[in-house]
Amino acid sequence: MDPYIFVAVKGIEMDEYNNLPKRSNVVKDNGFNPIFNFIVDITIACPELAFIVVKVFDKDVMQDDRLGINILSVLALRPGYRVLPLLDSSLNHIDNCYLFVHLQIIELANRLH
Repeated sequence: MDPYIFVAVKGIEMDEYNNLPKRSNVVKDNGFNPIFNFIVDITIACPELAFIVVKVFDKDVMQDDRLGINILSVLALRPGYRVLPLLDSSLNHIDNCYLFVHLQIIELANRLH
């Protein structure tokens, strides 16, 4: 297994445009405990309507397989280390399948209204 992470912002057009989707490097032959060291900076103008979509894929020659997904409400995010459960295509929890993430939240003084 060769996993990688895909992160996208869903929300108002400005937030989606200012935060184009990002992809981590592929971790070769490590589906059990991959370490991505993947940093994503996201700037949100309208957190009330913003969601962060996190997907994990397995890199394949023909077509990449989606391993798991989670969708995070920006308003529900809290800073610090978090365990993010991954969900299958029916949004059911996948047993023993998590991402360990560190969130840092910085509020900008001149946020757009």
